[in-house]
Amino acid sequence: MLKQVQIHVFDAFRQQESLQVPNVDNMEEPPNEETQRFYKLLLDENTPLYEGTSESKLSMCVRLLAYKANWNIPNQCLEFISKMFLDATSTKIGLPKSYYDAKRLVSKLGL
Repeated sequence: MLKQVQIHVFDAFRQQESLQVPNVDNMEEPPNEETQRFYKLLLDENTPLYEGTSESKLSMCVRLLAYKANWNIPNQCLEFISKMFLDATSTKIGLPKSYYDAKRLVSKLGL
């Protein structure tokens, strides 16, 4: 009796396998539009601020927002810190000009 049950299970499993369509090309499905937009935005905002640095606009914004959250820094103080960064660096492209700019960039990524 046990032998017959094993045979039936084997036959059922083999039939189930034969119903599955094998993926010969082994290709993955391309990402949907929302995912493509997210990765494009991530790549655009994650480019280095200037040659030779590992900091990006995204990393600076995330760091500013982390400082605000960790030490309960008021918005006006964060505005002052952002302005100080802009005044102190020769590269002003890519740095957030305000708390609002930093928050807006990070929120576009859904973070």
